[in-house]
Amino acid sequence: MRIIKPGNFHLNFDLNKIEDGVKTSVATSGEILFNAVRIAAYRYHYMTRSGGIGHHARYSFLQKLYMDTGNQQYDNQYLGGLDYTLNYKNSKNQNQSFNPSFTNFIPRINIDFYALQSFEGGSSPAIEVSVIDKITFTKTINGNTSYIEYKNISVTDEGYQSSWKDEGNPNP
Repeated sequence: MRIIKPGNFHLNFDLNKIEDGVKTSVATSGEILFNAVRIAAYRYHYMTRSGGIGHHARYSFLQKLYMDTGNQQYDNQYLGGLDYTLNYKNSKNQNQSFNPSFTNFIPRINIDFYALQSFEGGSSPAIEVSVIDKITFTKTINGNTSYIEYKNISVTDEGYQSSWKDEGNPNP
């Protein structure tokens, strides 16, 4: 099965066994309930001041996360409003680890998973992330706590994007 869009899914099936050309029912009216989430993590920069005599150009460097849970009536109920944490390391210095926490998940918005960094021409941002090791959502139902995890999310480098400014990619 290949999932091509985010959302909540309910799959009904009948399980049959074929042995020596004879089809035998093993289970009927089985069902699978599952959720799919589309995650886009990316980084980019844009110029905030052009260079000139006596000073370099200045740039803003942003690292964003976008998660889509689907657009049908009940798709947002799976993760909507939950608290979550990210785990990642600085690609430039693997000894630097970060574990930011976020509250009240809202789907389909670009969030900064690391604060905006400014740098001048000839230098570069101090913190760059190429992989988010893990995103963990915490869900408590009737006193029972569950953890929903997404692992090894690649952070793509989108390069120079002057039109995105601080808002990020309008169509991640």
